[in-house]
Amino acid sequence: MRLSLAASLLLLCPVVHAQNSAAPGGSEPNSNNATFRGDAAHTGIYHQPGAEAFHKVRWQFHTQAQIVSSPAVSEGTVYFGSNDHRLYAVGLESGEKKWEFKTEGRVASSPAVSNGRVYFLSYDSYFYALDAATGSLQW
Repeated sequence: MRLSLAASLLLLCPVVHAQNSAAPGGSEPNSNNATFRGDAAHTGIYHQPGAEAFHKVRWQFHTQAQIVSSPAVSEGTVYFGSNDHRLYAVGLESGEKKWEFKTEGRVASSPAVSNGRVYFLSYDSYFYALDAATGSLQW
């Protein structure tokens, strides 16, 4: 039951995200939304400016296990999952941990951020929605 619910939600989320990702007027995507490969269609097109040049590593963040999820960046925060059963929120500029959320399974999915929430799957068979600012469980 949980797995089928998670699969159903994954099918619905791109639709919800696509509806919410356009800015008023429908021109540019909302910068509060972040998904793997840039948008709900996974085009790989990012509308925010990238790094001008890479000169050195700005910061490192260590977890207790491998990180296999791709990060989502929104509102100055980097969100990513780890095989240590946690989703992390880290400051983009500082590399300092803002919060972490522990699940009962590894978090290999790439999180999506939309309308102040972070959505992700865990290997504990749950689909999570967290408050993007605090990491508190929404559902």
